[in-house]
Amino acid sequence: MVKNIDLQKMGNYIKELREQRKLSQKDLADKLKLDNRTISKWERGTSAVDITYLVQLADILKTTPEELLIGAKVSNKSIKHSSLIDYIKKEKKKTIIAVIIIILVMAISSCLVINKIKKDNNTE
Repeated sequence: MVKNIDLQKMGNYIKELREQRKLSQKDLADKLKLDNRTISKWERGTSAVDITYLVQLADILKTTPEELLIGAKVSNKSIKHSSLIDYIKKEKKKTIIAVIIIILVMAISSCLVINKIKKDNNTE
């Protein structure tokens, strides 16, 4: 069971699998409809794979999402899926927080615009 994702190990594994399949970073990026800089960030361990690309990436690289998260081939196929579940939960929390922040910014902006309109109407 993996509690923490080692981005460096995961990135090295992605690079290893990509090279085994004779794909360039651009080739892989094109298949995922991403910029090749994103692939570079994954491989250097400076950015995590977005959960929405994990299954598709695993399919392209002929591995499993769990092995990508672990950053190594797993010989025991009875691996627990808790590492994948933990990763999904972590990414889901980040997404929820981002959505809440966006909603708050929009609400505050709307209030400011409405207040400005009311002030302009009162001065006429």
